[in-house]
Amino acid sequence: AEFRSDTSGVKINLRYDINNSCPDYLFITNAKKHENNTLGKMGLKKGDTAAFDMGYNNYAQFGKFCDNGVQFVTRLKINAKYRIKERRTTKSENITSDQTIVFTGKGTGKKCPYELRRIRVIDEKTGNAIVILTNIFDRSAEYIAKLYRARWNIEIFFKAIKQNLKIERFFGQSENAVKTQIWIALIVYLLFLKLREQCANVSRKNFTCFMSEIKVCLFQRASLIEWFMDILPKPPGKRQNTPHQYEFSL
Repeated sequence: AEFRSDTSGVKINLRYDINNSCPDYLFITNAKKHENNTLGKMGLKKGDTAAFDMGYNNYAQFGKFCDNGVQFVTRLKINAKYRIKERRTTKSENITSDQTIVFTGKGTGKKCPYELRRIRVIDEKTGNAIVILTNIFDRSAEYIAKLYRARWNIEIFFKAIKQNLKIERFFGQSENAVKTQIWIALIVYLLFLKLREQCANVSRKNFTCFMSEIKVCLFQRASLIEWFMDILPKPPGKRQNTPHQYEFSL
């Protein structure tokens, strides 16, 4: 868990399925390793669309995505050098520019020689401008802006995990102990998603409620589905003594 001289740390590199609202793949590295080297390990294939933050910016990987038919949406670095090849008119007030560009930097031009799309968007809530980079040309600029905003769902997921599953502090210090605790936390989250799916029309429990109650349920022999649906357990029947049992008066 190499990080700083006085602090250790690990980094969860996770792929989040926006269609099913759940994580579907992850791997763990030490916190010192930069995330821009991990995109190639995410298991993305032809036809996939990936939205990720600017920290994952990797021009060589962008070129590989274009080669392999993987669509991506991210933010363009401020210091990126490029040439504008085409300008498109925009219909939305929030889309201030929509351009086709090619990288002109000495290294970036070789790593990613393809035409890409640069879209400048004004955030409706904050009023700040963000510049989006993508290789998607057959969708509107508004649609691509929504794709990038959908990336925020993975931030909400990590916030829920940190607040409710307490994985910022670990019971063990070995690599196996740390990874085991992380995997257990994610299994608990997937258990919640499965219960919510099976009880979708009956129960409205959120993840925080689930975590506060499951601690008690762990010491009971009960159906998780019935518990999730707030079905009270049947009271135990009267126990009958057998001829071979003794009664103790206490």
